[in-house]
Amino acid sequence: MLTGVIVGFIFLKTDNVSVVSDWIKPWGTIFIRLLKLIAIPLVFVSLVKGISAMKDLKKLSKLGLKTVSLYLATTFFAVSLGMGVVSLVKPGKVFNKTQSEFYKQKFSADAPQTINVEERKPMDYIVEMVPENLFAAAGDNRNML
Repeated sequence: MLTGVIVGFIFLKTDNVSVVSDWIKPWGTIFIRLLKLIAIPLVFVSLVKGISAMKDLKKLSKLGLKTVSLYLATTFFAVSLGMGVVSLVKPGKVFNKTQSEFYKQKFSADAPQTINVEERKPMDYIVEMVPENLFAAAGDNRNML
């Protein structure tokens, strides 16, 4: 990861955006797609195997409580850590006005196709958590949880 940060910083300072977008970014996209591809079968098989291996079904409720508790605790820890690092590092401060204007012009042509974050309502994120179709949500990794 440190090598990636150093290489990214070098490309940022030398304005070699095309090298990153043409040669480095596709490998990251492939990696993320492969992770998404394996996530649902891995979670499903792990749950089925774990539940079928239990001899006493009363332990299942304790296991569910422990699972939810650990999930909430690790989520709280991750959010706290992320917000702490962001408040210390202040990402985005490395861009000066000329770089900021360059990227605004570069991506303004794509603006009509993207969703403006400011137009979203606060409850939209929660609404999107509830799938319209159970089978479609099972195949869509962003709705897996």
